[in-house]
Amino acid sequence: YISEDAKQEYLQLAKTLEKEKANLRMQGYSIVSNEPIKFTIDCAQYGYSGVEIASVLRENNIEVEYADCYYITLMFTPKNTEKEIQTLVEVLKRIPKKQEIQKTPDKQTDAKRFVSIRKAYFSKSENVSIECASGRICAKDVCSCPPAVPIVLPGEIINDTHVLQLKKYGFKTINVIRKDS
Repeated sequence: YISEDAKQEYLQLAKTLEKEKANLRMQGYSIVSNEPIKFTIDCAQYGYSGVEIASVLRENNIEVEYADCYYITLMFTPKNTEKEIQTLVEVLKRIPKKQEIQKTPDKQTDAKRFVSIRKAYFSKSENVSIECASGRICAKDVCSCPPAVPIVLPGEIINDTHVLQLKKYGFKTINVIRKDS
């Protein structure tokens, strides 16, 4: 199956998705991914946060792979039917375009390393709310995808800028080294 049928199914899927990407671009959406079986949509350019568009899709029984303050990512397989893909496109087309949301660049911060990544990762840790994280030491990886660039690394002291960025990307909690470690 994989060596024969799957290749043809993926090629057909890529062809279908390219047609639907073109439909969405004509509607005013910005598709920022060049991957043939993935949609990454710049929702801010369309006037919404990625979370807002994901919510509309979820109300229509469509689940995104990822959503943040600017983008959504949807991934497809040959098991997705043309009807499912068309439904997705129809739902997106029903969303009225609004004024573009201006993206604010993430503020650079001077991260302060307190312990090594290895020591932080293997330390006793706990989850705390983002609001309570400033001054604590990050224990596990924290990044948004895309762009998959870490906001704060294990072993670094979390500061107020980190907290603002984590909130911006929708994080509610963060794993930190326990105080009794």
